[in-house]
Amino acid sequence: MMKTQVFRQFESPAEISKLTFLNTSLHETRIKFLETLVNTKDEDTIYDLVSGYETFLRHTFEQGLHENWIIGERDEESEKWTTLKAVFFSSTVLTTIGM
Repeated sequence: MMKTQVFRQFESPAEISKLTFLNTSLHETRIKFLETLVNTKDEDTIYDLVSGYETFLRHTFEQGLHENWIIGERDEESEKWTTLKAVFFSSTVLTTIGM
C-alpha cells in the first residue's frame, strides 16, 4: 500500500495542474463564446462558433475534466490517480514485467 501512495504522490500534482489548467481554459472559453454569441447575428458564424465550442468541450472532457472540478467540488474519485487505480496500475506493471 505504501508504494501506491508514493506513486500517487508523484503523479497527482501533474494531474491536478492539468485539470486546473483545463478548468481555467473552459471558463475563459465559455466567457468568450457567450460574448461573441451575443454580439453575432450571422447564422453561419453562430453555427461555426457553436461547433467550435462543442469540439472544445469534447476535447476538455476527453482529457479528464469532470463536473466536480467545474463546480469546485474536487474529490478523489474525480482524479485519475486514486489509490485504487494506483494499486491496479502498479500491480499490472509488476505482473507484466515481473518483480
